[in-house]
Amino acid sequence: MSGQYSGLQARIKSLNPLADYVPCAGHSLNLVGTFSAECCTNSVKFFDMIQKIYNFFSSSTSRWGLLKEHIENVKACNLIETNKTETAACKLQVKAIAKYLKSLEFGIMICMWNKILNRFNATNLKLQSVNIDMETVIQLYTSLENYIDSLRATFDDIEKDGINLTKEKLYKKDTTRMIKRKVIFDDEDNDEEFVSGKMYFKRNTFFVIIDSLISCLRTRKETYTNHSKIYGCIPCLFKQPNINLISESCINLANRFSSDIEGGNLLKDESLTNCSGEHSFSALKRIKNCLRSTTTSTRLNALSILNIENELLQSLDYSDIITEFATRKSRKTTFFS
Repeated sequence: MSGQYSGLQARIKSLNPLADYVPCAGHSLNLVGTFSAECCTNSVKFFDMIQKIYNFFSSSTSRWGLLKEHIENVKACNLIETNKTETAACKLQVKAIAKYLKSLEFGIMICMWNKILNRFNATNLKLQSVNIDMETVIQLYTSLENYIDSLRATFDDIEKDGINLTKEKLYKKDTTRMIKRKVIFDDEDNDEEFVSGKMYFKRNTFFVIIDSLISCLRTRKETYTNHSKIYGCIPCLFKQPNINLISESCINLANRFSSDIEGGNLLKDESLTNCSGEHSFSALKRIKNCLRSTTTSTRLNALSILNIENELLQSLDYSDIITEFATRKSRKTTFFS
């Protein structure tokens, strides 16, 4: 639905340019997190390994019991690996899981995503409130965006937490042999830039995830902000009224629907009381009551528009239309020429 170029949103706008797309506040953060979790290789590998860990331990009650007893370390993997009753395939699988859990990259990823997802969960619970309004949504998105942006400068702290968690100080890139390109004797650019494992992970994983989260949050916040500029006067009427904000929003709303809404006609045709519980204009109600037995839905809508736009109707010259209609519907026949 959010595809503004070739998705459903673009197709609806091609049929009606006035249609507005508003992201669902209750599901937007889930989509933001899903998109950011798939933005780089290390992030995909991390969540894929989390899923494999769950699938592996949940497939057996004995494994699940070991995981619950040793949830804070990788001792459960070691116990399964040394268990004589387990199959060779099971031992090989748990060995790969334990190797990844002991890596520094895993420790940094789990510390980073723990901070992000905890804040996402707290914000998401507030966004799913029944009485939330557009202004509160914008404030929550702004606060969340600022928090994610502040994490950019905390990589060293997150790295320390990862080292304390995994007891590993070296990155995988630092422990593997660097592949050297074959140098040609007449090649001028012989010096290759050496990038440490820390800097490589910081550039290609940490910053990529942070930038992806900020970009998605900013896009959705801008959508809510644009709608608030147009419809912001409506929730302000039920809270502490801000005259300047209401006036500006009303002007934007009138400009947005200038061809459909005319304030004078709406106020003139709106009924002061409505005891029947039917929220309709008095002019429309008169037409429905008087012509209910002989008027179809299409004709009723046309008569309602003509009645509401009475001043515009009187300024038009429709004598030719009446003459043509009378000529077509006339039953008089000329017998003598």
